Amino acid sequence: MQSYRSFLTALALSVAVSPATLLGAEQSPTIEAQGTNVEEQQASTDADTNNPTPTEPVGQAPQPRQSQAQIADVLERRGILTPRDAFVVEPQFQYINSSVTQVNLEGYTILPALLVGSISIDSVRRDTVIMAVGLRYGITSHFELEGRIPFVRSDEQISSRPLNQGTQENTVTKAWGQGLGDVEMAAHYQLNDGENGWPYFIANLRIKSDTGRGPFQVPVAPSGLQLELPTGTGFWGIQPSITFTMPSDPAVFYGSLSYLWNLERKVNIPGRPTISPGNSVSASLGMGLALNQDASFSLGYSHNTVNPATQDGQTIKGSQRLQVGVLQIGVSYRVKRRTTVNFNLGVGVTQDAPNVQVTLSLPLSFAPRS
Repeated sequence: MQSYRSFLTALALSVAVSPATLLGAEQSPTIEAQGTNVEEQQASTDADTNNPTPTEPVGQAPQPRQSQAQIADVLERRGILTPRDAFVVEPQFQYINSSVTQVNLEGYTILPALLVGSISIDSVRRDTVIMAVGLRYGITSHFELEGRIPFVRSDEQISSRPLNQGTQENTVTKAWGQGLGDVEMAAHYQLNDGENGWPYFIANLRIKSDTGRGPFQVPVAPSGLQLELPTGTGFWGIQPSITFTMPSDPAVFYGSLSYLWNLERKVNIPGRPTISPGNSVSASLGMGLALNQDASFSLGYSHNTVNPATQDGQTIKGSQRLQVGVLQIGVSYRVKRRTTVNFNLGVGVTQDAPNVQVTLSLPLSFAPRS
């Protein structure tokens, strides 16, 4: 009998989710014990009967139970560590849609209910497509290295309508940007073997570079609107995290806790201030369920708390703490022994979260020759 062996979950806040991969299996103590009981009962029955033992096989032996299918991903990576000297190439497509509506007040008040100036409503919608290639390599059975190279395309549309100027037409402004995103590197280490009923624990460290074009590197109109959209955050980030995974056939329960530290730096704007985009704390919890030997389904929730941005150590005016909650649904199907298709859907459940996030990935495993 086969079951799950070891597990891994790690993901950075600003990037796409990575797919799960189950590579390898071992015997399940629970199933093995049940098989022993069946054999003992059969031996007792044969000893009590007067019928001779047949010399020819009767019927067909039951087929051994296959290992459960790969557990699909939700906004962060779960799965067994890549075996030693094995290599995984993971093409990935991701689409993100986000929108926000805000009221802008420009002027001054002469009475608590009387504003002298302009009032406008802005509706901002952004569509982002990310094409990425992920690479994973097993150093040992308990240690794995990972890399990710994204290419980003973003389109944004801003619709504005002044409320106190008698106009009935919206002013529409469009911008776009594309190019290399922020390249990532990560290391994952399995801390234990999940014995004696303990979950598997994985320690992760992810580093996000600033190879993408940052928000302070794009041209800006006199009105303050960006004429070209950035493809990266413009800041290096370091994200340690801890992941647990508890197999309970046919389900797998998982969770993670991480902290993202964005390194502050001086930006190329008048005054050369030191900007920090704000650090964040995130947690996730979910369950994966095997539907059959090739397909699985997962359901989870992730929540991110992002602190306000600062300039020279002081909170930037208008910046506030963000709460990003996402309901995650995943489906995974094993096409071949070393090829799996993962589909993930994230739905924002808080005001600061993206409306929808769709991810499709195809991890391809290359095991060493024995």
